Amino acid sequence: MPSENREVIRVFCDESRQTKARYMILAGIWVPQKYIPEYEDACHTFRENYGLQNSHLKWTRVRKQKFKEYQGFVDIFFDFFNQHKVAFKSIVIDTVKYPLDAPINKKDAELGFYKFYYQLLLHGIIVKHNYIITLADRPNEKSTRLSALQIVLNRGLRKMHGLDKSIEVVKNIEAKPAKASNLIQIADILMGAIGYHYHDFHLVPNASDAKVNLANYIARRLGWSDLKIRTMPNHLFNIWLFNAKK
Repeated sequence: MPSENREVIRVFCDESRQTKARYMILAGIWVPQKYIPEYEDACHTFRENYGLQNSHLKWTRVRKQKFKEYQGFVDIFFDFFNQHKVAFKSIVIDTVKYPLDAPINKKDAELGFYKFYYQLLLHGIIVKHNYIITLADRPNEKSTRLSALQIVLNRGLRKMHGLDKSIEVVKNIEAKPAKASNLIQIADILMGAIGYHYHDFHLVPNASDAKVNLANYIARRLGWSDLKIRTMPNHLFNIWLFNAKK
């Protein structure tokens, strides 16, 4: 199929617990472009109903007083997920085992960070589609990080799948403030819940009831007992605990 005729998949990504805890998580929502207006309409109605038009919803802000609102925001994702209109893919990195500033990354933590984004995207892309990828905006020491990521990602996809050198599956990688994207915000909440279980924060005596309940609710929506789990790479809700091949 000619590249210009392929379905466009949008990917909205964020990161969680990059420096404050052992596990760093990168994740994204995969959604065909054709479903985005419907998803945004659902979020618009939800935000109007709860008076959240200008609110930035994120895991660190989950509180008892706003639990129903966060539960409702999660429900929108699962409404679309259950219709196979969206997917969630994540990579969990043990930063003790794989420090971002390791010698293999030239002791450059920012380079290490984007190398893991590369892994998430490389293994989450189906090359019969075209992709536009939006990452949550973050300060970078090098302004070329996103353009370099696009170049090496297309190169890696061509090598992995034996594609012609003229093929560019990833059409663009851009940055956007998380507050301006419902899909980045739900990615943040889902990966925040995963991180909560991976670090066993739900088991500590002073654990936040709201976060414990929301993480457990997300697990139940998936039919799982908890989120400290590994799934197959092609699963619609993928949690990949990274382990480098020897």
